[in-house]
Amino acid sequence: MTMQSNLAEIPQPPTKPLVGNLLDLDPVAPVQRMLKLVQEYGPIFRLAVRGTYLVVVSGHELVA
Repeated sequence: MTMQSNLAEIPQPPTKPLVGNLLDLDPVAPVQRMLKLVQEYGPIFRLAVRGTYLVVVSGHELVA
């Protein structure tokens, strides 16, 4: 029996070898960069940084 999942894959920016999404972060303007990523990938997305996945959730409803 095969189970079908209705879950969607969490979107993620394309990764680079070794650094993952580290280059997608901005140490000078981190909040502004995160807002740009939210606009591009939606209210839930993930980032890979040195082999660790971070799930970013935005918006009051989702965070609550």
